[in-house]
Amino acid sequence: MTNDELLTLINRHDESEILDYKENMKDKKQIGEYISALGNSALMLHLSAAYLIWGVKDISKEIVGTNIKPYLEKAPKGNMPFITYLEQYLDPKINLYWEEHIIEEKRILLLKIDVTHVNRPIKFLGQGFIRVGTSKKSLAEYPEKERLIWKSFESTFFESQIAKNDVTANDIFELLDLKLFSDLMDISYFDTELVIKSLLDKHLIVDSGNNYNITNLGAYTFAKNMDNFPTLHKRTIRITKYNGNNKIDNAIFDEQRKENASQYTSFVNF
Repeated sequence: MTNDELLTLINRHDESEILDYKENMKDKKQIGEYISALGNSALMLHLSAAYLIWGVKDISKEIVGTNIKPYLEKAPKGNMPFITYLEQYLDPKINLYWEEHIIEEKRILLLKIDVTHVNRPIKFLGQGFIRVGTSKKSLAEYPEKERLIWKSFESTFFESQIAKNDVTANDIFELLDLKLFSDLMDISYFDTELVIKSLLDKHLIVDSGNNYNITNLGAYTFAKNMDNFPTLHKRTIRITKYNGNNKIDNAIFDEQRKENASQYTSFVNF
């Protein structure tokens, strides 16, 4: 995320179930609990990530800066590095992305909590947490929210999983055949905002902070080149023509293609 993108995120978004601002919180156990709470809220809301930002006041969103340096910090007890401490006691293991930014000549620390591949509620030191509004609460006190988290895993089909993370609107136009999509949707290809909104409505992409994630459905149906999606390029369309009516006959044509699936179907039903 660039400095401008981070500043836009701060200006546009107040604290929520998936976003928290801290001025200079250093309590290591608290940080682990916040990661659990924010991550579980993202899971419950079917979102791919949550964010914890240091150096910003929570209500006014004034940029005040922070001096916390996660890679130099130590665990509460012993000499274990703080990052190792988090990785060891968070269950399941999740991707944590730490970024340092300088905004208004002040240091800001951004933590992106990626829950894309999580398959159970996130616990820290054996206990799960959840956001209730902008407060951190024990997940055990909110069984209905925990039920919604588990239900989110049941509804995570292959099509809704992420094929490419953190892409810009311009990247989407480069990666996907949006001329075809616009024609099918009967909308203007040149109206970028409308095209992006339509992609979101059809779950071909999902929000990811200031950027987007392309879903497997989006990649499979409109990818210009499946090689741009490493997790999917081995599952591309294969066309085989046999010299007869069954698969034991000799194949007279066999080719695996890199283009999107919609070019080889008679219709795409949205």
